Amino acid sequence: MIWTDIEDLDPMPSFTHGRIVLLGDAAHAVTPDLGQGAGLSIEDAAVLASLLGRLPIDETLHEYDARRVGRAHRLASGSRLYAKVAQWQNPLVVPLRNRVVKSIPERFMDRQLDAVLDIDFEPVQAAA
Repeated sequence: MIWTDIEDLDPMPSFTHGRIVLLGDAAHAVTPDLGQGAGLSIEDAAVLASLLGRLPIDETLHEYDARRVGRAHRLASGSRLYAKVAQWQNPLVVPLRNRVVKSIPERFMDRQLDAVLDIDFEPVQAAA
């Protein structure tokens, strides 16, 4: 068995600097508690590819930042919160947390999942 600590990054205010662009864990390493780390990376790549096919590089990087930073920050914050709650160890609080989680209505959980999975992609145009 290999044991390593889970590390996440505080959200960065921008994923670009000049003509340098970060995506995936380089831009927004998140805890695995929402299971969205790889998904965010794929989203980043899809958005960047789509924009590169349509806009000049400087506009692409500005638009990429505008589209990706907010979503990545929301998911990173949510994942961090889930991690903290899941790791509570106080024997008085843990049974209460477990009872509350079990009692959350399914429709509420579905809405939360919809918010996590709500992403709109523009089609990526293949090079001719």
